[in-house]
Amino acid sequence: MLTLLSFVLFSYLFESQHTIRMKKIILLFTVTVSAAAFSQTVLYTNDFEGAPGFSLNTTDLGGTTSGDNPWVINNVYAGGSGQFFCAFFGSNVPFTVPAAAQQPAGITNNPTSQHLHVTPQIAIDDGGPSLPAASYVAADGFCIFGGGSTFSGMTNDINTIGNDSITLDLWWMCGGSPMYYGELYYSLDGGTSWSSVNCPTTGTTQWRNETSWVNDIVSDPSWANQATLRFGFRFVTGTTSSGSELDPGFAIDDIVVTGYTACSPTSSSISETACYSYTSPAGNTYTSTGTYTDTIANTAGCDSIITIGLTINTADTSVVSSSFTLSAQATGATYQWLDCNSSYAVIPGETGQNFSPTVNGNYAVEVNQNGCVDTSSCYAVTGLGLGEDVFGSAIKLYPNPTEGDVFVEIGAELTEVSVIVKNVEGKVINRLDDIETSTLTLHLDGERGVYLIEVVSGELRQLYRIVKM
Repeated sequence: MLTLLSFVLFSYLFESQHTIRMKKIILLFTVTVSAAAFSQTVLYTNDFEGAPGFSLNTTDLGGTTSGDNPWVINNVYAGGSGQFFCAFFGSNVPFTVPAAAQQPAGITNNPTSQHLHVTPQIAIDDGGPSLPAASYVAADGFCIFGGGSTFSGMTNDINTIGNDSITLDLWWMCGGSPMYYGELYYSLDGGTSWSSVNCPTTGTTQWRNETSWVNDIVSDPSWANQATLRFGFRFVTGTTSSGSELDPGFAIDDIVVTGYTACSPTSSSISETACYSYTSPAGNTYTSTGTYTDTIANTAGCDSIITIGLTINTADTSVVSSSFTLSAQATGATYQWLDCNSSYAVIPGETGQNFSPTVNGNYAVEVNQNGCVDTSSCYAVTGLGLGEDVFGSAIKLYPNPTEGDVFVEIGAELTEVSVIVKNVEGKVINRLDDIETSTLTLHLDGERGVYLIEVVSGELRQLYRIVKM
């Protein structure tokens, strides 16, 4: 409300401030739909940052096109001072426009965005666009007018056909008084006739008593299934001032009209198989086999209930180490042994369930089981080598080099002896276990080159390099 400073006559005009509060009041009507839900569609929005979408200061409901409190759209929040000529006193009278309450989080481009609001015409005349904040001028019976109203309505229809209910979500503020207040109207015939909507704050058609921005949602059964729904706002001023008028004037922002359509939920069943974990269509994660229920929105915006028959598979990556041999414990699987010290490089030819390294190192196995591929931990193998012979004279191999046959003499003190023949890549080409003879003849039937003969007795193991000429 505009404040006059010069005369005691205007000293009753004052301002007050309220803390910002937010609220949602939903006025709904009952629609009985068996086992139904509602999908929603946004039918109209206006944040007043672009095309206005409203005709300002029309003659609807007796509004004046050039009244003292016209509707404007701007983002002016700082007030200002000026003066106007008062014919009653025959002199200029100073006035002050108070700053508008800034917008809270939740309003587009807050805290000082464009919005629809009333403002004093004398401020526009005197100060131009820098002065008109969300304020108004009250009647005084001497210098200022004696009452009236200004109206602004939507320029286009909202089609709500096919929607069972409609809500209007808006931000607004208006201090006012019983003589100075805002009103919300709707039209079902494209703006020819208008009906009022009660204010959630006052419970009457007077939208006031809010000196800071608040958010409300209102609804009316008659808004559903209409082809020409429109909304409009009116600011009403009394013929005299009561001394209790509060700024700001009526201000509106972020209008959203939403339609709701009754629809029934759908259901379906699916079977899924996954390794270790499964993420459902709704984003839920499951790690064990079972039957689960998931809910997502269907194409109509209602619940789609999915029954999921889920099988969770895993790969057994456990490994047992014994006598320099690593054994994968997974059954019914395929295997690939890896060299951990070489960035998990594949060891050529080592695809068996058991692996006997030829050199010290750290090794792992990649297991493909039940359609799941996983890698074991790394296992250290030490004590191998082609250096000092752990058997001493108890084992003799000759001749070396050889043309094909190698004789192995085994001392009587050795028990549970195994002899393993490998090519230079470490692939096993022959294996003899539980040898009881003292002299063993090995036939190297492969191509010329280097062969590795591994002798194992209990916890002792030794590699011998044999060259075939």
